[in-house]
Amino acid sequence: MRCWRKALCKSHCPDFRLWKGRLKTLIQGFQTTFFTVRNCL
Repeated sequence: MRCWRKALCKSHCPDFRLWKGRLKTLIQGFQTTFFTVRNCL
């Protein structure tokens, strides 16, 4: 059971890293948009 969970975690690791990076870029995009709007107002 433990080995199975470890293998499952390893297989999901790249997907999680990709999702985390995508979320980071999304947050940065929101921040830049917010600052641009705030400067215009």
